[in-house]
Amino acid sequence: MLAGRVALRAWPVGVQWLRFATVGVSNTILSLALYAGLLSLGTFYLAASAVAFVVATLNSYALNRRWTFRSNGRRGPEVVRFYVVSAGGLALDLGLLYVLVDHARVPSFAAQLVVIPFVSVVTFAWNRRWTFATASPPPLRDDRDDEDGHDVGHLDHRVDRRPRRVLERVAHGVAGDRGGVGL
Repeated sequence: MLAGRVALRAWPVGVQWLRFATVGVSNTILSLALYAGLLSLGTFYLAASAVAFVVATLNSYALNRRWTFRSNGRRGPEVVRFYVVSAGGLALDLGLLYVLVDHARVPSFAAQLVVIPFVSVVTFAWNRRWTFATASPPPLRDDRDDEDGHDVGHLDHRVDRRPRRVLERVAHGVAGDRGGVGL
């Protein structure tokens, strides 16, 4: 029962993570293609990474705002927070890339492949907790009907589950503090 509740609470975060990861895959493809292209033109690897990161960030903000976090917050403050998180992510990316390439002697492209997933997890957490903190998580059910044909796509994690718990307690005959069914 507890595991079910934990899974239910984690579900919106899991959906957000999957959406964030999907956006991240498109950004990674964009970023790596641009990075490889810039390297082939002779661009210094840190400059190539910075340019690729900034371009992918533009794509990331648009897709994550609309699809992942479904934000309807004020764009001005939100975009500033997004770019602060992105700048932190860029600093982390460049720092890790520098250490791997210049100190661990990992080839620059392979190092970037190692750095991207780590930075993605960190920036997801920052964006979820700060940038889009006022946004609603995606609904548990999206455009689905229940068995009676009623649209239940509006149901999400904020649905009050107390009436269901009361009914479960009544059905199982659980006594409350007053000697009867605990309501």
